[in-house]
Amino acid sequence: MASIEIAGRRVGQDVSTGAGHLALILTDDLGAEFILSAYTDNTLFSGDLFIETYGQSAWVPRALSSENSIAEHRIDRVTLDLGARSPAAVAMLIDQFALAMNGQTLSYEVFDQNSNSVIGTLLDLVGIVVDDVLPNPSGVGWLGFVARDTLIQFPYSIVGTPEADIIQTRGFDQEIFGAGGDDRLSGGAGDDRLSGGAGDDLLDGGQGIDTAVVSGAKGSYSLNIGPEDVVLLDRRPGGEGADTLIEIEHLEFSGAPADAGVYLSGLMALPKIAEADLRLIIELYVAYFDRAPDAEGLHFWAGAFAGGVSLDQMSQAFSDQAETIATYPAGTSAADFASAVYDNVLGRALDPDGLNFWLGLLNSGQVQRDAPILRVLEGAKAEPL
Repeated sequence: MASIEIAGRRVGQDVSTGAGHLALILTDDLGAEFILSAYTDNTLFSGDLFIETYGQSAWVPRALSSENSIAEHRIDRVTLDLGARSPAAVAMLIDQFALAMNGQTLSYEVFDQNSNSVIGTLLDLVGIVVDDVLPNPSGVGWLGFVARDTLIQFPYSIVGTPEADIIQTRGFDQEIFGAGGDDRLSGGAGDDRLSGGAGDDLLDGGQGIDTAVVSGAKGSYSLNIGPEDVVLLDRRPGGEGADTLIEIEHLEFSGAPADAGVYLSGLMALPKIAEADLRLIIELYVAYFDRAPDAEGLHFWAGAFAGGVSLDQMSQAFSDQAETIATYPAGTSAADFASAVYDNVLGRALDPDGLNFWLGLLNSGQVQRDAPILRVLEGAKAEPL
């Protein structure tokens, strides 16, 4: 029966278990064994790490592996719990990660990252907790401490299998394509691109500015926005299923560039913004651009506001836009400027007292036209004294 095991070389002759150097052993459906292991190319304390390969794979037939020289009674083996995943699918992912890791120049440090760090990292990247598979009997233990404490960071692009994969990233900007199955893709600290493919997937962007990539045009999908996540439903017959998105800032669709993306952070921010603040953002749009906000723009600025951008900062950003300059061209008198803002905001003309009030502020310099019109907007909403 196929399986993946973590194996460790027995420490000494007088203990029942405990290991130093770690490796992985894949047993296929025919009972053939393949070993994945890492080594240093120099002394015990320095050099570069490398992963043994054979035939463009990090899984080396046992008879050809350097590990084959170790007597069987000196090796402790623990079978990994892969859940519902098949050993073949998990081995395929581990192989991609190992080859990507092997393409880097990784410095070997015995108390920082070593061959055990490689094994610990590979397991972690496919959703296996190293602490769960490195038993530590009292007084003996596995000497795989570095596998627990140091997880190697390196850039990669990984393609999943037709099964339900678990794939995790590191601190770089990574690309993960889940392919088929109900995948769980988790981003790290970088700006990651995650694509679940077919199946009902979970895409967790983690830290950074992350993008969920789907194969269809924007009109083929529906969004259900919750307080902490978004469910993206592909309505196409035989489409990509329903994906749950967590900490994903952008959605990228296929199609024309103008219709290819959605600023997801803004969509998720809308339910969290007070109605009065949202109304004021909309009124800022009207005051500056003489039009209601488009959905994309409203979502973007709602997300910015939820992220800490103040209404004053938003107003200043609006003032430099081409639409603002067209609505309030250079040379517009203070009276025309005040009247235009009042008309754009409330849809009616200024009364004489209100006009005199604003002319006094504008002509004295107490309120500037470009930084910010927000003061004019707030005053127009209040009763003049």
